[in-house]
Amino acid sequence: PGAPPARSPRRGLPGGGGAGARARGVVPPPAADTAAPVVSPQDPAYVIYTSGSTGRPKGVVVPHSAVATLLANTRPDMCFGPHDVWVQFHSFSFDFAVWELWGALAHGAELLVPDYALTRSPVDFHRLVRERGVTVLNQTPSAFHQFIEADLHAGEPLPALRRVIFGGEALDLGRLRGWVERHGTGSPELVNMYGITETTVHVTHRVLTDEDFARSTDISPIGGPIPGLATYLLDDRLRPVPPVRVGAIYVAGDQVSLGYLGRPGLTASRFVANPFAADGSRMYHTGDLARRTLDGELEFAGRADDQVQLKGFRVELGEVEGAIRGLAGVVDVAVTVADSGDHLVAHIVGEVPADLTALLSAKLPVHMVPGRVLPLDALPLTVNGKLDRKALTERAAAATREDGPTVPSGCQLASLIGIFAETLPGAAVDADTDFFGAGGDSIVAITLINRARALGLPIAPRDVFLLKTPRALAGHLATRTPRTAPT
Repeated sequence: PGAPPARSPRRGLPGGGGAGARARGVVPPPAADTAAPVVSPQDPAYVIYTSGSTGRPKGVVVPHSAVATLLANTRPDMCFGPHDVWVQFHSFSFDFAVWELWGALAHGAELLVPDYALTRSPVDFHRLVRERGVTVLNQTPSAFHQFIEADLHAGEPLPALRRVIFGGEALDLGRLRGWVERHGTGSPELVNMYGITETTVHVTHRVLTDEDFARSTDISPIGGPIPGLATYLLDDRLRPVPPVRVGAIYVAGDQVSLGYLGRPGLTASRFVANPFAADGSRMYHTGDLARRTLDGELEFAGRADDQVQLKGFRVELGEVEGAIRGLAGVVDVAVTVADSGDHLVAHIVGEVPADLTALLSAKLPVHMVPGRVLPLDALPLTVNGKLDRKALTERAAAATREDGPTVPSGCQLASLIGIFAETLPGAAVDADTDFFGAGGDSIVAITLINRARALGLPIAPRDVFLLKTPRALAGHLATRTPRTAPT
């Protein structure tokens, strides 16, 4: 799409006419005989830029009709009205704010607009929600997890809050356990809404129930499309995949946006003809994956490009995060790939288990066990309330420059046991296993050393020949400084 058509001058601030107003940057009111601008439902309402996986910002052009359709089609299920109090938590550069702003105003509700600093203070924001009687709260899962912690320590009920709506990120049910144990799932109601900027904020709707948490927290249920939209799960030939199989999510309907501003090639590649419609309409290829249950519900399965390559393996970071999040003492976690590309970094909020690597080695392959653990007070968020993975990556890189590629000492023994087991297939390995007695030789020792170094354990060939066991090697590493280089 091209630029929006020219419009008549917009109205200025009340009482702001004259040359002085112009000097202050205030547009004066138009003359009484100036015709009001003519706006078509298909004219652009706004452009929001999204970085996407390529890093080059893309301007998504959304028409008035798409926003109006979103609000009209969600009204019956949500029962929004003038009795509600909303709060605009998100930046207006994030499309979740479109929902917050117009979701309130289009239904005659009260809209609170706190300053940015307050929204980034979980304690203060919780107090605002409580004292101002907020009834509808919209949150990314990352932001709501901090709200959960504030709620735990506040010890104050939220009697007015009737609905929490999640969006913007994949929802991990395991992160909601503490909240559900205190509040249940009915008061307030918890709603998971999957959506993307290109399809105007929300696509699907799913009310979470007690049964969801009783069954499993490893899934991310996103339900079904809101009225007026269609969702298709397709393979790479645009053929529907059978139930329970993972397919790419395509979205069709009146909420599909006009395309990317000034990028016709990219628009053509992502906004494609809908083969299931005879009216020549388009559908949007989201790049997300899902599976359809036998009941017809959708379960989010990640991004098609959300996997990383590590040591020749494809790794789903969410799987590693889920394994760590389930450990005692861990409040929250995010996993990134080190700059070197040869190991994972776990950024953990809460207590780091002393035997973290041993616990993870029982659940995950050795290449998915993080080689570095960095504790922190809270996960950083972007201005949109999403997890700031760039900040985490930079933090990990700084730690590597300062300390060298090390593994916490409490994890070294378990890491070495795992590496011994990996390089000595079929052998029964424990802390006192003799490498050579269990079948190792000088060639296998090279593999052992390379895998140990990839996890930040700087052992040398002579260490293996002299010390031989995981326990002895771990004791030797404990006496070395992080900056000691292997020889």
